[in-house]
Amino acid sequence: MNQNGPCKLCGKSAKLIKQSHIIPNFMYQGLFDEANRMILMPISSSSEKSRFYQTGFFDKYILCKKCENEILSKLEKYSSTILYGGTSRNPPVFEKRRGPDGVRSIGISNLDYTRFKLFLLSISWRAHISSNKFFNKVSVGEHESILKEMIISGNAGGEDDYKIAIVAIKDRIDNLVRIMPNPEVKKYDGGHFAAFFLSGFIYFINLQRKTDFMLFHKSILKESGEIEIPIISGELASRFLKVFGLSDDIADYLS
Repeated sequence: MNQNGPCKLCGKSAKLIKQSHIIPNFMYQGLFDEANRMILMPISSSSEKSRFYQTGFFDKYILCKKCENEILSKLEKYSSTILYGGTSRNPPVFEKRRGPDGVRSIGISNLDYTRFKLFLLSISWRAHISSNKFFNKVSVGEHESILKEMIISGNAGGEDDYKIAIVAIKDRIDNLVRIMPNPEVKKYDGGHFAAFFLSGFIYFINLQRKTDFMLFHKSILKESGEIEIPIISGELASRFLKVFGLSDDIADYLS
């Protein structure tokens, strides 16, 4: 592919950078082994062999330097401090919680709603435009142009526009389930959403205004800069894993 051409984000003709990660490297945390290889375990059958990757998934020559560095990289830098720690002038506040039903959660406040939401929307957009086979189940359809405009303009919309929810999945010894199934756009339980399962967290991006998917009624990113992340394990975690295509034996073993 030619190094010069229209940028997929801004549409301007420019010199395109050689490599753009679809999912930032920091979100692969916990997926690399001692040899610095990422292990992707087959999710549909325990008899298939695992695959090894030396790096995350990327596309060549899709973004100009300005969009990569001045828009997406800035969103990534902020969001990495939210998800995996780091220094920040105005750090988020984390609180461990337990509801009346016994379900644990992590409450996060003092978030920059716009930056964090646009970061997650940008992953959905990047996965949609990617030619990498790993993302071939991610198609946001008519939402692509809307998401692109939101990213370019820095307008994250209201909390009911493309609702964001996150769930943490833990195994039987209370460790995060470190797997990475292929991301998908799914219809499930009255919802239509993009879902990314990365290093123990499932990120949901709602693609319809009205939804029956309970998660989008209880635990969404709010304009006040707050989000509550449920922590699920056991039978409920197993059900979530099976929705993502994991075979019954693998889902039951992991949860």
